[in-house]
Order: sequence, then C-alpha cells, then structure tokens
Amino acid sequence: MAKEPVEYLIKSYYREIFHYCYNRLYGDFHAAEDCTQEVMLVLYKKVNTLDMSKDIRPWLYSVADKEIKTYQRKKVDTVDIDTMSEQLSETPFEHSVLDVLDEEERQLMEKYLSGADKRKLAKEKNLTLGALYTKISRIKSKIIKYLEKSNN
Repeated sequence: MAKEPVEYLIKSYYREIFHYCYNRLYGDFHAAEDCTQEVMLVLYKKVNTLDMSKDIRPWLYSVADKEIKTYQRKKVDTVDIDTMSEQLSETPFEHSVLDVLDEEERQLMEKYLSGADKRKLAKEKNLTLGALYTKISRIKSKIIKYLEKSNN
C-alpha cells in the first residue's frame, strides 16, 4: 500500500484513538499520547496485511486495548513502585507504613518491593500475573490513602 493512504488512516483515526486511550488511562495525557503513537506504529507496520474492505476501527480499538494493558503493566513495575518506595523512605513514621496492611498483604508487598520474580510470586500465591498486578495495585492504593491521611 502506498504511503499516502497510511497517512490518511493515521490522520483519520488518531484523535479518536487518543480520546479512547485518554479515557481508559484516567486522563493521563502523556500515557494516552504514548499508547496512541504505539497504535499508529502498529497500523503503519501492518497496513499491508489489513483487509481495507472492512472497517478497521474495531481492529484499532483492539490494538489500543493491548497497548494500554502493556503500558499499565510497565507502569506498575517501574513508575508506581519507584514513587512508592521514595514516599515510604522519606516519610517519618513511628511504625512501619506496612502496618496498615494485613499479614498476607504485607508479605506480598515486601516480596514485590524487594524485587521478587513476578511470575514466581504469582504462582506462589496461586494467582495469574494479571491478578497479582491487580492485587498489588489495590495494596498500593491502600498505602497511598494512608500516606495522604497521615500527611493531613
């Protein structure tokens, strides 16, 4: 396929896919921009294999969903954990902030933050990798709420 139709497709769908990513990523502009660019890159790479007689919108949304999930998985492993570790080390407490967690949550979070292999940890807890990330996200939210309450 010629370059012009690909550029036309990108121009036609960029804004729509960006808004979709933006909403799914809770208003994170930069994350939505990154995911949308990844979707358009996949479109550019696969345009010759797509059936253009059909509407490609559902395919674009499917690719966007995959990119959003990939972004969220990476974000859990890097940005959020780094930020939380910083907050935990900089906040003076008479007791550990992890005391707000029950024993199972505390053990899981300690292993997770210490760099345990995520797949092994999920298997050990009889969880899928996705369920592990969801559980970690909920525990982080609980800690962040505690931190916010303590700082007020």
